[in-house]
Amino acid sequence: MHPFDDPHTLAGQGTLGLELLADLTDLDCVLIAIGGGGLIAGMAAAIKQQRPQVRIIGVEPPVPPRCNTASPPVVSSRCPR
Repeated sequence: MHPFDDPHTLAGQGTLGLELLADLTDLDCVLIAIGGGGLIAGMAAAIKQQRPQVRIIGVEPPVPPRCNTASPPVVSSRCPR
């Protein structure tokens, strides 16, 4: 099974998008990491099918940090406009 270019992989990753929609009823924007593209493809497809108005933004760091020097994640309730 391909790690990102396979319908089963995308469907599995889409379940994360469905969980977000179930947990956050007022969701208007989702920031999704871009690596190989599978995560954003699966999540965006599932989210857009259920709520087309939700904005999807792909993000990636300019230089990935090493595990032992990575900062804790920043959580925000507001979507950048």
